[in-house]
Amino acid sequence: MTVSFDPFGSFGSGQECERQLAGELLATLDPAASRGVSAAAAGRYDDPTGFRMRQAADDLAAWLLSDDDAPRVPASVEDLCRVKALQDDKPSSALKPLYDLKPRVLAWLRAHEGPEALSARAVKRAELAFWHSVDCYLRCREDLYRLRLDEVRREVKMMQRHLDNLEREKGIA
Repeated sequence: MTVSFDPFGSFGSGQECERQLAGELLATLDPAASRGVSAAAAGRYDDPTGFRMRQAADDLAAWLLSDDDAPRVPASVEDLCRVKALQDDKPSSALKPLYDLKPRVLAWLRAHEGPEALSARAVKRAELAFWHSVDCYLRCREDLYRLRLDEVRREVKMMQRHLDNLEREKGIA
């Protein structure tokens, strides 16, 4: 006899809970969305940051409430971190929404009387998502700085060749 664990129990339907939690997470990731200011309905190319926030909120809600044992953070969190890394915000302000994820999820689960096992797993996963986002953000920033440094090196070499050419022309004339 196998007993399946229903993470929601009398908590509500899985899809409805995911939708509600995704809305709460979107408000965390994009505070302007809760005030109706954000272009949250914009597409992937119209508003890449808003699109990534919406996608990350949906994927995080499904992952936080799922009962599978896979500790893999959704790929959309990495996508969001890549977009955030391109912006010139300080890391503390860029990653603050993901830092605020744990208390927000815990408060939401308590308000909706979520099972204790689900709360513990969701909190652990929220922490994992934050630390994963820090790693991803810093890796992306490192890659950007490496590209900028390579660009400066190429410019210096180009200027040095130009200077060498001018010196040769001056020496010939």
